[in-house]
Amino acid sequence: MPHLLVEYSANLNPDPQALLTALNDALIESGHFVEFDIKTRLFPVEHFLIGNQDQRAFVHACLKLMPGRTLEDRADLAQRLSQTVAQQFSQVTTLHIQFSAEVLELHAATYSKQFSSDVNTV
Repeated sequence: MPHLLVEYSANLNPDPQALLTALNDALIESGHFVEFDIKTRLFPVEHFLIGNQDQRAFVHACLKLMPGRTLEDRADLAQRLSQTVAQQFSQVTTLHIQFSAEVLELHAATYSKQFSSDVNTV
């Protein structure tokens, strides 16, 4: 835990490794997570429309985590993520980009996690 899913409009062309690293670093720096537990993935969205105008783009981060953090902590995590993605796309000047982030709590009773026993995970 946590799982971070990032959708972005396909008219953006991020450096995937740089974006993934920046997002994971932001989560590590928050002090809430162990580096090994963070799982982040990117999803370009080919078909999208923002309002009814061209030259628009979006990046949306959805952080899924186990319950137990305060509302203030979750709000801080959302703010960190939206700021991080905004920084990563700060060089894009030809599009109006909307950056958003949300933090969702999973239900411990319905979440299952397993580890492979024959892989060194450290």
